[in-house]
Amino acid sequence: MAKVQASLAVQVNGHALTERQSQAVLSLYLNGTQRAAARSLGISAPVLCRHLRQVEAKAGAPIMDCGARGTVLNEIGESIAKELLALQGK
Repeated sequence: MAKVQASLAVQVNGHALTERQSQAVLSLYLNGTQRAAARSLGISAPVLCRHLRQVEAKAGAPIMDCGARGTVLNEIGESIAKELLALQGK
């Protein structure tokens, strides 16, 4: 029997985000810091950063701003996170 799955994905510049990339963006948006985002996903901060950098590569632009107060999503990153939340009905 064939396995059928419905899937909705956010696309950035025509490139669909993977589930892990989507989770990384959303987790940073909801948790506010990379450390908290990684902890909430049960992964290390370097792995989270790798997923976020992959999203940046797909976007062709930075999605985060790094400063004295840590890493936060910029306007592009926030728009991606808001689209992901909208897909979840939140």
